[in-house]
Amino acid sequence: MKTRFDKDAAPAKTRLEQIMTTPPQTCHASDSLETALRRMWDHDCGFVPIVSEVALELEGVVTDRDASIALWSRGEPAANISLQSVLQRNVVCAGPEDRVARAHELMREHQVRRLPIIGDRQQVLGIVSVNDLARHAARLTGPDHAIAMQEVGETIAAVCRDTESHEAEAPVERHVVLA
Repeated sequence: MKTRFDKDAAPAKTRLEQIMTTPPQTCHASDSLETALRRMWDHDCGFVPIVSEVALELEGVVTDRDASIALWSRGEPAANISLQSVLQRNVVCAGPEDRVARAHELMREHQVRRLPIIGDRQQVLGIVSVNDLARHAARLTGPDHAIAMQEVGETIAAVCRDTESHEAEAPVERHVVLA
């Protein structure tokens, strides 16, 4: 799903490291769902990358939706639910040098609202959300602003489209971390 960005326009040249949210709020697989929910509440986010305890490499993610479903389906307190049992291991990621257009493409193709931005050693450097893309678009002026705002709208529409299945998407190049 290509974007309308002209390769020479300002939005097309913007790297994700320039708009990503840092520092990322992370948890470990051994933490409880309560810990992840506390991070989400304290930092006003709906997504927590799960990283390894030593190297801080990305192992998966937990979303506010994952947490809600786990709490509803298990009927247990969040303190009793391990993130290991809730986290999603197939994660669509981007690199810090990737451009804004790539974030739009990945979000649209995989229907995700947030992308962990990972370094060469799989460490989480930051997060780019559809909110970050919207804030970036709002800062632009002239024709770049109009094009970028349209791209954000189209990304939101693609992320929210109906799907025939709730199964995980197929892996993508280097942009996916697999278990």
